[in-house]
Amino acid sequence: MPSERGNVAIAGHRVGRGSPFLDLDELAAGDPLVVETREAWYVYRVLDGGTGIPGREIVRPADVEVISPVPGGPADAAPEGAYLTLTTCHPEYSARQRLVVHAVLTDEGALKTDEPDGPAVLGKG
Repeated sequence: MPSERGNVAIAGHRVGRGSPFLDLDELAAGDPLVVETREAWYVYRVLDGGTGIPGREIVRPADVEVISPVPGGPADAAPEGAYLTLTTCHPEYSARQRLVVHAVLTDEGALKTDEPDGPAVLGKG
């Protein structure tokens, strides 16, 4: 679950079916990604690779270690942080590769009771 140690992995279509990840390739290091749950907002920031985990990478479909508890590590590794990994097809209109974006949880989140319109990073309220 968001905010817990480990890696929350979400896959989405880049084209068709609403295209939720159409612009995933435009994310850059430091960009915020906000996850909303029933009780809270969680803010993750795209990594810059300084931790050894790339912020963005292109992998083969078989490279499932990108969704390991520590992205890129073994599947049975103990989680060392709270990560978010987004995956989609690459290039557009092809399933030949996967575009992967990794982010890490920040302390910018908020409870919905405190900030019902979302955390400050969304620029609301």
